[in-house]
Amino acid sequence: NGNSVNRTHGAAPVLKFLKMSKGEKNSVLVSITDFGLQFASRPNPVIDQEDFSNAALSHEEVEFLLEHIASEVPEEAKLMQLILEGMKKGLATPSELNERIHAHCSDWNDNEAALMRAGLISRIGELGLLERRKEGVKVTYILTDLGEKYLDRLGHLGA
Repeated sequence: NGNSVNRTHGAAPVLKFLKMSKGEKNSVLVSITDFGLQFASRPNPVIDQEDFSNAALSHEEVEFLLEHIASEVPEEAKLMQLILEGMKKGLATPSELNERIHAHCSDWNDNEAALMRAGLISRIGELGLLERRKEGVKVTYILTDLGEKYLDRLGHLGA
């Protein structure tokens, strides 16, 4: 119907951690979902221990997110699977992964595919599923052991 509530973007609504609805006088109401509460209840090194030296997410948060995405956010799981499979096949540069995403989402233009790839790579990296290697200005991505395990899991789920 074209209202802005139906066009929300960002990690929290996409991951079903926040629910947005239309309020009075075209206001937008934002509420936390059960998934959001479950995620927020896990320990976080930055928020709980003010530890800025290591990963931004705890092991418990990573495990929750991987399970949650696989079971509750099928489109995100499918896009993650595309990226991880591409890396496993040796497609390790941003442009190669852009092409892979563009082939899956053919209605997206090149800029949209690049933007989606950048976001996915960032999220996948935060979850410990890939490593970045940089040589000069060239960046390549490599699957970690956790990335291999998650790719296998997504394959078994039919993501």
